[in-house]
Amino acid sequence: MGEMEGGGGGPPVLPSPAPLEGEGGRDEAIPTILRTMRSVAVVGASDKPGRPSHRVTFYLIRAGFEVYPVNPTIKELGGRPVYPDLVSIPEAIDIVDIFRKPESVLPIVEEAISIGAKAVWMQEGIVNEEAAARARTAGLAVVMDRCIMKEHRKLLGAAPARFLQPSPPPHLSGAGGRRGWELRNTGGAEDGNSAPRPKETNPPSPPEAPHRFSSHPPLRS
Repeated sequence: MGEMEGGGGGPPVLPSPAPLEGEGGRDEAIPTILRTMRSVAVVGASDKPGRPSHRVTFYLIRAGFEVYPVNPTIKELGGRPVYPDLVSIPEAIDIVDIFRKPESVLPIVEEAISIGAKAVWMQEGIVNEEAAARARTAGLAVVMDRCIMKEHRKLLGAAPARFLQPSPPPHLSGAGGRRGWELRNTGGAEDGNSAPRPKETNPPSPPEAPHRFSSHPPLRS
């Protein structure tokens, strides 16, 4: 989904991630990016609910990513501050997710390099080979013409959910805060891999046996 707009037991060991770059197989970087990177700057995030960038932004928030919307024309989105550019974000950014026209991508890639981002992700319909080459030369992973929301959903369908569940934010380190966060983000499941337990109910009482009248005549005194 994309748009071009301005605005301790431990889990079982998973196979080693594919390299971020490979001969003819750059899409293999996608599982590695989504499993290991947590903070996402969404460049071109929109405050209009009908826009793909709006839906993707809120999907990433619900999925547990640390999301930083970027758009110089709006100030707030879903209670979060919106930043005018990447360099204004006060936190380290892993993925720069781009919803802009292809001809506008190269300056964004330069910004992504300058802030030390690890990956550049161009949404569906957005391809800029020059910008991609610049990012790769600087050591960033690159995904083009793919929707990060769709790819994350595919990954959830291909692996147990608990392997993809993000850790709770640091301020929820207490047992109560952590448990509440887990309930909200795993649908109430105990380990993120099993369905929520059904509410327990008392079994119905067995029906009473029908009253039987004696067939013997009454005793005479």
